[in-house]
Amino acid sequence: MPAYLSLLCLMLLHTLVDGFAMFVEPLWPTFREELGLSRNDLLLVMTFAALAPSFSQVGFGYLRDRFGTRFLLVFAPVMTALCLSLTGLAPSGMAFLALLILGGIAIGAFHPVAAVTAGELIPERRTRCLALFMFGGTSGLALGPVVSGHLVHWFDLSGLVWATVPGVLLAVGLGILAHQTTGERQRTHRQTASLEEIFDGRVCSSLLLLA
Repeated sequence: MPAYLSLLCLMLLHTLVDGFAMFVEPLWPTFREELGLSRNDLLLVMTFAALAPSFSQVGFGYLRDRFGTRFLLVFAPVMTALCLSLTGLAPSGMAFLALLILGGIAIGAFHPVAAVTAGELIPERRTRCLALFMFGGTSGLALGPVVSGHLVHWFDLSGLVWATVPGVLLAVGLGILAHQTTGERQRTHRQTASLEEIFDGRVCSSLLLLA
């Protein structure tokens, strides 16, 4: 399959994952009311929901470099779609938090693997590939709240479950296609390096990028 078709699969997966990542964003007041959360409870839930994808990306990035984790191109989007679309059925604040954390970890698992895979599809056009990959994610950030907001408007919070089947099916289909079509292009020898070697002479520039 041509590289740009493989890239299209990754772009659509990024749209799907980031769309589900934003499912809850317009619904915090509704969840607070339905689950009987206090202001402090809501702040705690929002904090953990924000930290889960951020910190998990570091771990999954390390695993990808060491061992290769392309299976996450299938598994992570499926878990993201499943967990975030089931939040509307959460019977309690703890169940809601658990679904958000599991979904957040899946979101974090997808991004480093998919971004590196997209960048390696056409090495001589790496920047263009990554720009298109990011465009897919940005589209998802815009679409996610629109979809979840309309589902809740029509069916209340339980209406989020209507996104489960199409979300999981799309994640499986696109994930398997992306996994298969990028496999032949990425069977190269992976050299590993220690953290000391990775950051040698790059600490300041790494901190600047992080900032």
